[in-house]
Amino acid sequence: MRSVFLTSNEERVTSNSVLIHPTENYDSFVILNSIQDPRFDGNSKPWIPAQTRNEGCFSEYSVGILLALLLFVSTLSYADEGATFSLKLSQNKAWLGEPVLARFTLSYPQTMKVDSVQFKPAGLKAFEVEELNVSAPEKEEGKVVQVFRYLLTPTEPGTLTISSQKIELAYQDKKNYRYITHTYRTKPAKIAVREVPGALKVVGDYRMRLVSDANRTLANRPVHLELHIAGIGNARYIPPFDLKIPGAIVYPSKPKVTTRWLGEGKYRSEYVQRFTVLAEGDYTIPSLRFRYFNLQTELPEVLQTPPLAIEVKNPARERENRLRLAIFAGGFVLGGFFFWLLAKFLSRRKRQSELSRAILKASDDEALYRLLLPYSDRPELRPYLRQLEMRLYGGGGESPDRKKIAEIMRKVKSDPLSK
Repeated sequence: MRSVFLTSNEERVTSNSVLIHPTENYDSFVILNSIQDPRFDGNSKPWIPAQTRNEGCFSEYSVGILLALLLFVSTLSYADEGATFSLKLSQNKAWLGEPVLARFTLSYPQTMKVDSVQFKPAGLKAFEVEELNVSAPEKEEGKVVQVFRYLLTPTEPGTLTISSQKIELAYQDKKNYRYITHTYRTKPAKIAVREVPGALKVVGDYRMRLVSDANRTLANRPVHLELHIAGIGNARYIPPFDLKIPGAIVYPSKPKVTTRWLGEGKYRSEYVQRFTVLAEGDYTIPSLRFRYFNLQTELPEVLQTPPLAIEVKNPARERENRLRLAIFAGGFVLGGFFFWLLAKFLSRRKRQSELSRAILKASDDEALYRLLLPYSDRPELRPYLRQLEMRLYGGGGESPDRKKIAEIMRKVKSDPLSK
């Protein structure tokens, strides 16, 4: 039962119990709550100011109002006794970094007047707190029930305590706009937290996939990739991926992590990171690897995406390649023709050199004459041929200078012997 204090309207008094504030003529009252009276230590009797203990204060009319008011406060206290606020954890043992589902349940009688509910977990320094779901108030068997769900992620090993959490229910009096506030608390709870083997920070049970919006594209046209890692766990601890693709420019985005309540005690976290890739030619997206601690097997696990080939069409490069091919083919043909000319020229020079050596080594005039006879149409050789004819058929004459004849033959442009 709440203690009741009666004061005049000129004086403010604080108390942890209910404050009754009379109007100027003491014929109506205002109920206040959750205020502290410095003059009331909880052991003495309720305090009533001196001006309220005068002869005119407790008239029969005023006493009747006071009794009716006490009956109202007693009824209010009875309704208040049926309200509860409790905490239930999904587990009392967890790995370091493993989110624990905390279910805070508020229940109060439907007859209890409530205008607003204020709740936010506090004093949980050893946890990362994430709001998951707040249900709408529902009526169940004469009660109003509302559930607040949070994920509590331990940040240090050992036995961690979830301190008593409070919730405040407020009701505003429509006549004087004063508020009546009720406060309820949960019982403390403990969680035993174990360290993860291998000092892995990411824990859970995940699936991984890499999605591309195109497998074929044009040069310098962007290809958009999305990396999805979804499941149960602390996906917020997954670090950004650094994607490197030879021959391409990669623009990574900042990862985004969302957590959704699925109902029936289940939730789902999803990590999404996007990449934009630009390239002038074909490229291959390499495998992405993700290592974490699997809560189901209680062992480290590695997830990996398969390589993804992207075909890039480049009309400008194709034209350039065709031009290069044509130039190469033309060069090859010209080079072949030049090589043929060179070979022919070298072959001719070789033959001319052999003829010159044969002239110098001719055994007699007749052998020399047979060597020069095919070139009888050349004016520069005719004098030497006549000399040889005089010696062979005329019976005399000087022998021709073979060195001069060999020099002349080196300058001959065509070789009848090569035809």
